[in-house]
Amino acid sequence: MELQKMFRIAELVICIALLVLWYVLSTYATRVMIVCGTIFGFTIITAVLVALSFLSFNDVAVYLILGAFLFLICGGLSLATLPNDTDGKLAYFIATGFFIANGVLFLIDFVLETKNKEVILN
Repeated sequence: MELQKMFRIAELVICIALLVLWYVLSTYATRVMIVCGTIFGFTIITAVLVALSFLSFNDVAVYLILGAFLFLICGGLSLATLPNDTDGKLAYFIATGFFIANGVLFLIDFVLETKNKEVILN
């Protein structure tokens, strides 16, 4: 199996783990994860779709770099909204780890995607 396919499977598994975490932890989900997913995600998707109407570019690479930024921002927001009490802190740390891990995977996948496209063009 190609390295890029393995990264994309890992990205999907982490997203599913975050969805399960969202389902289990309703307080966390309403405070952080829903905001990240809806506002950032839909804005990014809409912006790229509009840009594709006017320009021609590799949309996979754009989604990868924007997804990386999205997950890293959500990891930061997760740490910024850490509750004061000890109840629920572990869930925030787990979600932060997943967000940051997925952001790093997206960045690596972006580098591999752009590297492969450069090889094809040369």
